[in-house]
Amino acid sequence: MEWFASHRAWIDDEQARLTEIPAPSFQESERAAAVKVLLSAVGLEVSTDRPANVIGLLRGESDKELVILSAHLDTVFPAGTDVKVHRDKVA
Repeated sequence: MEWFASHRAWIDDEQARLTEIPAPSFQESERAAAVKVLLSAVGLEVSTDRPANVIGLLRGESDKELVILSAHLDTVFPAGTDVKVHRDKVA
């Protein structure tokens, strides 16, 4: 959990970057590819299952220690929707 706390700004920036990749239902392959590269870059064991979900595994010292990161990749927005992230500063 310390890693997540100390990398919060980077996580937020990557989330925004991924969110800006259009991903209407059944058209999320570009976003999935970007997620796969990102998870691989931080050292996770990455695979894709049959429906094209990206799975990132971080194995521990034993088979009982495992972290799985998952995310829903597609959006409810139709193709062509502006998905640019806008950030507002909160006081």
